[in-house]
Amino acid sequence: MKYSVFCSLIIFFLVISISAQQEDTLIYGDFSYPDTFAPIQDGKSSEYRISQLIFDSLLSTTVEGNFVYSLAKDMDVSPDGLSYTFLLQDNIQWHDSTPLTSKDVEFTIRLLTNPKTYHYDTTLEEYVEDITCLNASILTITLRKPFYNPLTLFTFKIFPRHKFSDPILSVDHPFHKKPLGCGPFQIEKETKQSIEFIASPSFHHRGKPHLKKIVVRFYSNREDAWVDLKNQKIHLVAEAPIQREKTLPSNIVLEKYSLNNIHILAFNHHKEHELYNLFQSKKFRSILLRSIHREKILSSCFGKEGTLLTGPFPNHYLEKPSDFPIQPYNVEYAMNQLEDFLLAKDYTKNKNYYEFKGRKLTLRLVYEGGDPFKEQACQEIAQSLEKLGLIIKLEKQTETQFKKNIFQNHNFDLVYYTYTFTKNSDAFFLLQKPPKTQHHPKNFSGYFSTQLEELIYQFQNSFNPWMIQKYSQKIHKFAYDETIHLFLWELNSYVAYREKLKNFQLHPYYLFNFAERWKIF
Repeated sequence: MKYSVFCSLIIFFLVISISAQQEDTLIYGDFSYPDTFAPIQDGKSSEYRISQLIFDSLLSTTVEGNFVYSLAKDMDVSPDGLSYTFLLQDNIQWHDSTPLTSKDVEFTIRLLTNPKTYHYDTTLEEYVEDITCLNASILTITLRKPFYNPLTLFTFKIFPRHKFSDPILSVDHPFHKKPLGCGPFQIEKETKQSIEFIASPSFHHRGKPHLKKIVVRFYSNREDAWVDLKNQKIHLVAEAPIQREKTLPSNIVLEKYSLNNIHILAFNHHKEHELYNLFQSKKFRSILLRSIHREKILSSCFGKEGTLLTGPFPNHYLEKPSDFPIQPYNVEYAMNQLEDFLLAKDYTKNKNYYEFKGRKLTLRLVYEGGDPFKEQACQEIAQSLEKLGLIIKLEKQTETQFKKNIFQNHNFDLVYYTYTFTKNSDAFFLLQKPPKTQHHPKNFSGYFSTQLEELIYQFQNSFNPWMIQKYSQKIHKFAYDETIHLFLWELNSYVAYREKLKNFQLHPYYLFNFAERWKIF
């Protein structure tokens, strides 16, 4: 009897000891405070990460790019590949304990495809033809035409129907600040520098969260977050600034989670722009490209974690990258070409600049502040262009200023812009005719070509993988030949976290995945 009691006490204290070693709060560092908590298209990286905590979708994506069930537990596809019938998980609830039904999914699609919705989903709008709710847990989504990767269409986050009067997410809707989701965590507290999430008691369909709380701290620069990680003040840094880090502490894990961060220098192609006649010249655009020592800037600003680009698609995606040789840097050639080009357009040349009718030729290069490596790259690009005799005015803007000036007012000459390539259509937002809504950033540069529109149309109506690859190659070639924008380089993204964080699974684009599985020992 005494032996049995002794063993029981040992087991009890072992359990207490293990529980004491397991932390229940994760703190991570991120950048750029969210403007919205709603899971919209074309949001910030920090907003995407938060949406992975709060919201859920019919299907989810593993780091390998495979699709797995999430809110759905089964799916049936019609023989023609156009109708998808989903069976939802049992007893799913929103964070306010309201049951989630097929009507919420139907409502979400109608909201996301409504042009009046803030950053509405143009892809869903184009492909979804009908939604039929068979009962509370079964619905069928019918496409109007084949899609090259149809399961990606069903990874959108679900909105709660009972929180809206109409299927519209307006720019000033209260849901932006007071979200309600069905994911593993929900917001408990919000300050100007941080947001605290607690485990949702109603989340169970993928298993209850191991952590009780997640806290995100927002930093103005990546170096401060990196220092806090090394000093064990936080557990994780999203988008770790490892470019100049020579040695990695032994207790920190570094993982690559996105290979397709595209950096470009975009022109303002809008007809009303004062430099429209210059920017519409392929020769002028090509001259600027030849004057920028991209390889040197890439190395000095971002280290070796990058590759030069030739167009809107990442190099590894192209069937024949060798068809697109890198345009060589040659500043002397560019200087001579620019002089001939501008003099033919009645510009006059002075000692260090050009002018037209007494006005100096000045280009405003706009970029978003907060990233010292990006800022250095913009400075070096400006120095390269100034060697041609151009006056470059660098304008560092806050995130709010940047979004307003670029997406709404189109107030820029050149803009340093980055985007993450997750699927083929991501490249099209720079190339296609923009939708008729002021709240959508699609094709903010204003570029338009009927020939390119036809290529994109052919691509979007192709179902055969070979044809998809063929038209991708043609679209890339068009952008390459025309030098629509200056496609600079693609960079890798890294997440850094302390080794005591376990079961941390990456999402291939949004970083966070299956947060309910995370543990800290």
